[in-house]
Amino acid sequence: MPSPTGEAGSDRHFPRLRQEHLEWTSTATNHLMLEAVGMHLFKRWGNMELRATDNGGSLDAAQAAAVQNMISVVEQSNGMAYRSYAANPSGGLNNTLVPNYTYRVAASYVTGMHTFKTGWNDTFGYLNANNYAYHPISYIFLNGTPTAVTWVLFRVFEFSWLHPGSTS
Repeated sequence: MPSPTGEAGSDRHFPRLRQEHLEWTSTATNHLMLEAVGMHLFKRWGNMELRATDNGGSLDAAQAAAVQNMISVVEQSNGMAYRSYAANPSGGLNNTLVPNYTYRVAASYVTGMHTFKTGWNDTFGYLNANNYAYHPISYIFLNGTPTAVTWVLFRVFEFSWLHPGSTS
């Protein structure tokens, strides 16, 4: 694995993790209790490109624009990667979103000596991953002389449902 210089790095980023939770309980009668719970969990992460400070990154606007226009180079003699993040068969950079929703409902019936509780729960959501690189090509140099060109010819978009019985 080459060791990257600053401009050839990526930003392993976890910009958003949010969990919202709501519970409701009601004693409908002196024997019947109703319950409901809902939860929303939203996650976003990825090896994202280096960004300008106005977009949550560490580069100024000119540096961020320049990195997007450079082609990655790996120097074989010392393993240094420079100029930009290299494309690879899985894309190199990625931005992944995973919102999930869960709910549970239940009813309890209580008598003097017996209790009966019934209910159900479910979880659903999806995974949306975008694997990408700014340039489909990268170079390998040996002592400053080009020795190979790697060309990755695809961009990968992934979408998967999270729910029993669903199809992606």
